[in-house]
Amino acid sequence: MLDVWTDYDDQYLMITAKPSRTPASSVAKPDPTAMNKDIQYFTEHQAIRMASWRSKLEETKNSGKKAVVWGSGSKGVAFLTALNLHTPDCEIEYVVDINPFREGKYMAGTGQEIVSPAFLKRYKPDLAIAMNPIYQPEIKADLEKMGLSTEVVSV
Repeated sequence: MLDVWTDYDDQYLMITAKPSRTPASSVAKPDPTAMNKDIQYFTEHQAIRMASWRSKLEETKNSGKKAVVWGSGSKGVAFLTALNLHTPDCEIEYVVDINPFREGKYMAGTGQEIVSPAFLKRYKPDLAIAMNPIYQPEIKADLEKMGLSTEVVSV
């Protein structure tokens, strides 16, 4: 290994490496007890986060408000499928993406239509869920330019 760092607002772990001349058998193996604790921690906290998102989305829909997901890439697909938000008649009807080639297409596995940000002028969502927190300020600014007072949160 030559270098390790985080990038993209600490969202990704990056590594520069080259093949080692050291046999793999001499490399330290992970401690299974520690790994099991990490897996248990992740499982418990992930379930809590999913329940929190379900609650927020159900509350939004039940109060007559509308929510959209902003970002139709892999994070958007993972978010919608993890929450089992399949169309029709779910808490998220549309997914917003700035890529014009995705407009009019549909989310893999869940079926939400992908729309451009301009669509939101008509739709007027109350909540936008940014799939990437690095874009949250930009999304908020874009919505404000459209005259929308949409709440913007990120996963």
